[in-house]
Amino acid sequence: MELPEIQEVIKQADIDSIRIDFPDIHGICRSKLIPARRLEATLEEGLNFAEATYIVDFANDIAFEGGCGGDSGWSDMTARPDLETFAILPHQPHTARIIANTFLKGVPHPVDPRGTLKKILDRYEKLGLKAFAASELEFMLFDPVVEKITTIHLPVFIRLILRWINLVYCVPSKTRVWIWVLRLFILIMNFSQDSLRSIGNTVMP
Repeated sequence: MELPEIQEVIKQADIDSIRIDFPDIHGICRSKLIPARRLEATLEEGLNFAEATYIVDFANDIAFEGGCGGDSGWSDMTARPDLETFAILPHQPHTARIIANTFLKGVPHPVDPRGTLKKILDRYEKLGLKAFAASELEFMLFDPVVEKITTIHLPVFIRLILRWINLVYCVPSKTRVWIWVLRLFILIMNFSQDSLRSIGNTVMP
């Protein structure tokens, strides 16, 4: 789709916000929300993201020496929207989404999963092959039960402290060892609490 066509759709559908998304190396969607009126400017300027986004692990911690963090100067990368991916989000009122490609110093980012996929598809095409893929979509349904929290568990408190420590850009290797020791302690504490709770549920009617 071209920009004028998208702008007309935005007007007709009463879209006021657009999510600019890109996948990290785990397939997790990273995004920024912009006003719909800023779309044209965003296409020209792009959006800055921390390059370290690509080395955030499943615990939401930044992996050390991952090539996109402190060892690369904590630089920013630029996300440029791909208009071909424009779509209205039915589950978010007045919101659309555009997937972006990331660039570092004006060239495609070497870690960008979309860029990597495009390279692989180009190699397939040169070999006369065509790739097929299917997604396995999973979701969970929860019963919205609100419980009043009256105390804070020790492992939760320690986990918050560790998160603060990991926000520091440069952590000495010796300190990192103690961080892992504390994480092991958290696992043991969680296991102990779960075990006692299970015993209590078994003994008490």
